[in-house]
Amino acid sequence: MGIGGLQNAIGFKLDTWHNDYFAPTANVPGAQVSPNDSNGFGWDTYPSSPQFGAFVTTAERTVNTNKGQPVDRWWATTDASTAKSLNANDLDGQFHDFVVSYDGSSKELTVTYTEHDGNTLSWTKSVSSAHQAMSMIVSASTGGAKNLQQFKIKSFDFKQAATVNVKYVDTKGNQLAQAQAAYPNGPLVGNTYSTDQLSIPGYTFVAMDDGSITGTKSLNTTGTLSKPGDNGTVVYVYTQTLGSVTLNKTDGDTGKALSGAVFDLYKQDGTKIKSGLITDVNGQINVNNLEPGDYYFVETAAPAGYELNESKLNFTVELQTTTKVATVSATNAQKIGSVVLNKTDSDTGKALSGAVFDLYEKDGTKLASGLTTDAKGQIQVNDLKPGDYYFVETAAPAGYELNDSKLPFTVELQTTTKVATVSATNAEKTGSVVLNKTDSDTGKALSGAVFDLYKADGTKVSSDLTTDTKGQIQVNDLKPGDYYFVETAAPAGY
Repeated sequence: MGIGGLQNAIGFKLDTWHNDYFAPTANVPGAQVSPNDSNGFGWDTYPSSPQFGAFVTTAERTVNTNKGQPVDRWWATTDASTAKSLNANDLDGQFHDFVVSYDGSSKELTVTYTEHDGNTLSWTKSVSSAHQAMSMIVSASTGGAKNLQQFKIKSFDFKQAATVNVKYVDTKGNQLAQAQAAYPNGPLVGNTYSTDQLSIPGYTFVAMDDGSITGTKSLNTTGTLSKPGDNGTVVYVYTQTLGSVTLNKTDGDTGKALSGAVFDLYKQDGTKIKSGLITDVNGQINVNNLEPGDYYFVETAAPAGYELNESKLNFTVELQTTTKVATVSATNAQKIGSVVLNKTDSDTGKALSGAVFDLYEKDGTKLASGLTTDAKGQIQVNDLKPGDYYFVETAAPAGYELNDSKLPFTVELQTTTKVATVSATNAEKTGSVVLNKTDSDTGKALSGAVFDLYKADGTKVSSDLTTDTKGQIQVNDLKPGDYYFVETAAPAGY
């Protein structure tokens, strides 16, 4: 008789088939395993005899699944000490006498079975006084086989107890746990019963069933037994404890937190739950009140200056047996920029081809070498991440002095497309400088910008130098050496 899953049950079985131990395949409490899923529930090993009779009991145990995960079960175990072998000749397709007798005063359960040759086998077991209300179930099973099993009841005499059932279900009516009602003075009409609210990992009690969950309104948690037999059911309703997730958005290179990224949130089946979620100043999005399950984020807008990352960001909100916050990490790559270096004659402004440069990151890491100005006096370098860089001239055009000073520039975050520009000149015997002032977005020449000119040691050479209609300032008759401009007034509107 299959009693696995019943609480504190005592059974007896006549069995003609040996089963080895089978570890559960379902990683959930036994109360949540389907009654039809015997593999999911698992079973204990049987005595070695192919056919036998023995008592079986259930006890609450923690067993391991086939993957080693601990799960709770009301586990049925055959009492090997009571096992008695049956005569193989009894497998003859005939009825055999089988008597179950229970004495409520002595609490003694006796089973007798008459073999085909007239020999009678007997089994006796004392039942604990904790078992006040008892019910009898008779069943037959062929497992995966198809042979016919039959039984017939000749007589059945009993005194009916008064009982209540207890259920613990979720908001969809699925069973979550098991317990029994208590009968302080026995399960008799006029006596009282009581039940307890359970603490179920991952779930929170919400209410007693008003009939909307199981179809029948719950009895009170305590009360009086009013009639023999089934007095009804106490139904406790629980909801899954909700979880949360935190998404962390960072720069893929630097790890800097990125605000302003926009995401939508979906269930694993593609159902959109939330949209327009935006990372805060800490680069985070926090979403609460999520049922346990699988989800994913999708980025719909990247932070300014970054490439969109449209890949699914999967995560799982686990059953909240303890408080667990799911975390998701997401990165963006900065949009790349470019730079144009213009090489000119410092006196005439003529474009100079053939000047050779190396390109470095600010920290001195060389990125490119042997970059040579073309017929327009230009070098263009693309695919540069935002940051600080510098050029160093390694070979001057023929007939010109080498200018090996660093030519720093910055590739800005590409919130809009911006090309960095660097102006470089070479001097002949006499020196001069031309400053080209342009709009950083359009390249338009800017007049009216005012500059002071200094030697490298800080000595002021000229002041109030103003860009003309071509956006230029030209200073002649300069001795070879290092100088720098400082802008003292910007063009109107800049």
